[in-house]
Amino acid sequence: MNAAETRRGLQIGGEPSSVATGEFDSPPQALVASPPIVWKQTVTVEPEVPSTRLAFGEGARPQKGIPGSIVSQVFRAARPRYPARVITVRPASERDLDVAIPLWRELEAAQGPIRFYPAAGDAETRVATSFRDAIAASDADLLIAFDGTEAVGMALVHLERPSRMSDEAAAELTRVVVRGDRRGSGIGRALVDAALGWARERGIRTLVAAVFVANDASGRFWRAVGFSPWVERMVRETGP
Repeated sequence: MNAAETRRGLQIGGEPSSVATGEFDSPPQALVASPPIVWKQTVTVEPEVPSTRLAFGEGARPQKGIPGSIVSQVFRAARPRYPARVITVRPASERDLDVAIPLWRELEAAQGPIRFYPAAGDAETRVATSFRDAIAASDADLLIAFDGTEAVGMALVHLERPSRMSDEAAAELTRVVVRGDRRGSGIGRALVDAALGWARERGIRTLVAAVFVANDASGRFWRAVGFSPWVERMVRETGP
């Protein structure tokens, strides 16, 4: 393990993580592990609707030390908008920053109006630095979803300690976004499932994500993929 991989420690805290990404009639069944490969998953839908196949992570960086596994699941799709597609979710490299930053801009356009604290003037520079740190670290990854060679979504996953009273680490999802014209097609679920695989390979028991209370669509998405409320953070101004 090199210095770049070891320099990131566990983090505490985070900010709301996503815009709406897609919903389904029922949650996925339990993942079933098979022989080793990196995050490969096949998802099918009912025969009367187009099938969707999601293949995770071919070409992921072996130096990150992720042995991976094959998993499969079946669920019923709700009002599919797209024909059958293969979506690849893989850890980003430096060259993927050219597609990650535009995706972040789309996320920020949705989140900006509901922020309580205004974004800093150099917010984009800070985000780019956080992406580079995640790419280099052993306890984080920037996951990018591709339809062929086209980037259609992303999520940043990293280890943190969500409770100051516990030493247990969790995997936090932030910067979760699906391109606006591709929402509702299962890409958000694919990103969450890839993060689940990432966490399981590291022996992590839980995924956490922060959601703006005003973002109803985002809250519905996170519930649809199996998340439940844990803490509500309150705020007030100090003036009269």
